[in-house]
Amino acid sequence: MNILGSSNGFLVVDKPTGYTSFDMVARARRAFGIKKIGHLGTLDPLATGALVLALGEATKLIEYLMKADKVYEARFELGKVSDTYDRDGSIQVVDPAPMVSLSQLQPLLEVFLGEIQQTPPIFSAIKVQGQRAYALARAGESVVLKPRLVSVHSIEILRFELPFVELRIHCGSGTYIRSLIHDVGQRLGCGALMTELRRLSVGSFSLGQSVPEENWPCDLVSLEAIVREWPSVAITEAQWAALWQGKEISVLEPPDSEGFPLAVFHEGHLVSVGRMAGSLLRPVKNFKV
Repeated sequence: MNILGSSNGFLVVDKPTGYTSFDMVARARRAFGIKKIGHLGTLDPLATGALVLALGEATKLIEYLMKADKVYEARFELGKVSDTYDRDGSIQVVDPAPMVSLSQLQPLLEVFLGEIQQTPPIFSAIKVQGQRAYALARAGESVVLKPRLVSVHSIEILRFELPFVELRIHCGSGTYIRSLIHDVGQRLGCGALMTELRRLSVGSFSLGQSVPEENWPCDLVSLEAIVREWPSVAITEAQWAALWQGKEISVLEPPDSEGFPLAVFHEGHLVSVGRMAGSLLRPVKNFKV
């Protein structure tokens, strides 16, 4: 469902290499004439692919969508390492002619499936005592990041032509593909660094929905389309007026699930995200419609 001419919704951008995620946000602000824009997870400048922007009222849904799974295609080179874990860093040759076989790599990749402990790259946007890790690293300061639990659902080898390997990776939020590739190289003993990364999807958003920048401004993916699988309830005009004032309302037929978040609709429009407490509906976030 798309809302024609609305500046409230989601835009999938096929980010080109060399641009930061903030660069694309700034370009969208100019094109759509709106300042309130966020995104569902950054992409490094080297990376390309699906960058999902939330415009206007859609920014209120970001916190519920940030944990969505992601799918990437990545290319890496064996025999080299870098301080950034990719080709943009200071590169060191570990093995000029790595002797790695496909039969050796395949079972090794299976070690990285499931829930794993992963240490992010020091050149990352993670904050350390209020500062970005990459800023501290660039300033020559010592940066120590703690391992974090991440989920990797599948790893598929797309191409194996030494010293290069291409993978398709389906993973949970917070997974660093650079770190995954670095760790694979360490296990193999020859090192590895990422040379290309392309994000194919973020949750239900895919590259197939991307709109070229020359076609901006354009129709957006509506809020209603994104929450259609959520538990939901429809309310009356009077109930909507009460929710807008921050009041609880009684729901005669509450949804079977008391899960949160709960999408609240009025006349087909998403008007609130709420929480059920028995038969009472409490507003958490209201939307201007």
